[in-house]
Amino acid sequence: MKSLLVPLLGLALLSGCSSSLPLNLHLSPKVAEQTVKYPANTTTALVSSDLRTQPHIVSIQEDDKPTTLVNNDVPVRILLADKLGQGLTEQGVTITGSSSTKLHLDVVAMETKIIKNGTSFDAQSTTQLTLVIEKPTRKITKQYKTVSTKTGPFSPTAAELEEGLNKQLTTLLADILNDKQLFEELNKKD
Repeated sequence: MKSLLVPLLGLALLSGCSSSLPLNLHLSPKVAEQTVKYPANTTTALVSSDLRTQPHIVSIQEDDKPTTLVNNDVPVRILLADKLGQGLTEQGVTITGSSSTKLHLDVVAMETKIIKNGTSFDAQSTTQLTLVIEKPTRKITKQYKTVSTKTGPFSPTAAELEEGLNKQLTTLLADILNDKQLFEELNKKD
């Protein structure tokens, strides 16, 4: 009896852990190879801030259980500023704090809301970024937003959540890096 109890206990522990998510995800959006090229003397300062009221990136609601909140392992604003800076550098822009042109990247919204209903889930993911281009004589604000929904069996895995959020962030970074108005503003001399 004792020999049968140990495998059953192990199986119960494994099945209980298989549906749980880690407390932190690891997002790593891609920056595609850049085709836009800036003149060699183009400079900008780059700062970021997180304007969200909650630090989590995923919330999971299931029946009468408390809501589960999942964060990213690196602050989202730092992750996105690093990736944007990487893309701009590949385009030929020099990132320097002494530039008279400043880019402010703000994380306005980023959350995947998951509602579990028995053996299925509904998820809605929203990410919204604001980029403020500040020159000595003018300021331009650009909005970038993506929304996606998904329905599936059981619960999404951490890998599925990371993949979906990485796709959203990759798309938004590409939108910013290929924005014609950003290109024109960084090229204008004041």
